[in-house]
Amino acid sequence: MNANRLAQTALPFLLAVAVAGCTQFRAVTDERHQREVVEQFSSVDHHSSFPALSRASFEQVNLVELIDPSGEAREKFQSHWPREEEKWGIKYDLTLAWFRESPVEPELKRQHRNGVQDKILAVSTSRCNVFKTYLRRQQTDVNFLLGSASTISGVLGAVLQGVNSSRNLAGAAGLFSGLRAEYNQSYYSSLAAHVIVQGIELHRSRLTKELMERRARLGISEYSMEAAIKDAVYIDGMCSTVTGLIEAQESIKEIQDPGLTIASQAILRARAMQELSQTDLKTLESSGRLDALKKLLSPAISPLVASTVSDAAAQATASLGQSRDAGLRVAAAIAREAENLGRDYERAREKLAADKRGTVTGGAVQQKFSASATTRIYDVLTATRDGKKGVLTDCISKMEVPAGKAGEANALLLLAANDGGQAIKARLEADKAQAELRAAISRIERVVGAANAALGAAGTAGRGKFDKLTDLTKFDPASVEIGAAMATDGLACP
Repeated sequence: MNANRLAQTALPFLLAVAVAGCTQFRAVTDERHQREVVEQFSSVDHHSSFPALSRASFEQVNLVELIDPSGEAREKFQSHWPREEEKWGIKYDLTLAWFRESPVEPELKRQHRNGVQDKILAVSTSRCNVFKTYLRRQQTDVNFLLGSASTISGVLGAVLQGVNSSRNLAGAAGLFSGLRAEYNQSYYSSLAAHVIVQGIELHRSRLTKELMERRARLGISEYSMEAAIKDAVYIDGMCSTVTGLIEAQESIKEIQDPGLTIASQAILRARAMQELSQTDLKTLESSGRLDALKKLLSPAISPLVASTVSDAAAQATASLGQSRDAGLRVAAAIAREAENLGRDYERAREKLAADKRGTVTGGAVQQKFSASATTRIYDVLTATRDGKKGVLTDCISKMEVPAGKAGEANALLLLAANDGGQAIKARLEADKAQAELRAAISRIERVVGAANAALGAAGTAGRGKFDKLTDLTKFDPASVEIGAAMATDGLACP
């Protein structure tokens, strides 16, 4: 085969590669080429697994329904509620206004707020996972195509004998190499995609940790539903190439140009280690000094290890806070059940003729049931009688020992993160402490579950007192009282 014929054969192939490369470039700007959407259940991806949940169904944040699933805001603001489907902004405002004004127990509102925020963050995480895969795919595919085209052009240019063909193919090789370099520089600042993805993960993990710790301390009055949504939207916006580039380049800058900042950190870490070695950890933890020392020591710890440990600590903090508030949760459940019972009684009254309704109001039924449930359920679980603590109070107090051990073990794990042998031992101790803490928490949750079951049964029995009556003129609110106190057999905390 002569040189001209070989060149004629090679050029169509190079053109096909170039067209394929252009197709990949188009995928960068055309969202219809995101393969997860169309291949989630029909194919596989050589870069990562597709999401376990259907994105089309899961990645929906129906904010009005999340905040107000019963549609009470629409009933309250009927005159202002827009009929047009597209006016969602007004619906959001009215729903948030209803949530602020609703007379619901603050603890229940706090849990509701956290649930709405968690849903937004879950959707954000799902979408961010797909975006990170998309980054890897695009850089890999484009680099492979342009690199292959450059290699083929260079090899053919070297073996061909014709001067013009050789020169043209060598020029094509340079062209493809230049395009590849420009692509990586323009879209990725010449960083590998996995480095940018790691930057995104570290930044979002740090923000989420701070958010979980803050909201665990704040009630609904200090941290509103609007503020929770704002923070979730902010974290959602951090899933971007820009975030990953900034995080990665800051790390590279610290390595390449440590300067006085790193030197001063080394001095501070040395003093922190000295204070840790000379002071009891429980004393440091109770005074709050341990957290400050951990922050000083954090630069010496691998970012990935720190991120993993911090996530575990954040989950433990959230679980601890929830368990320590178990008494408040039972009280809130009593208030909720009493309110529902009173509302159901009023609905039963409205179905009857005026002369059959009687004078007893839903408020009286609610008050009577709440007082009875407090005495026969809440007090039984929490009050100290004859020197013996209620089972819930006892479980909460006994949880503090494993909680302290878990905090101490996590602190030691952080300090030993970069020491191979000590890190393994610290990890085993931390896992053991976490297991003991989870067991203590599960005992508390078992008591709360039993209380909710007893309360639900009492509420059902109370409804049976009036639900099918055709005359309420002689109805006695005392009939909704709980007959027997809650049984606590088998709920003791060892």
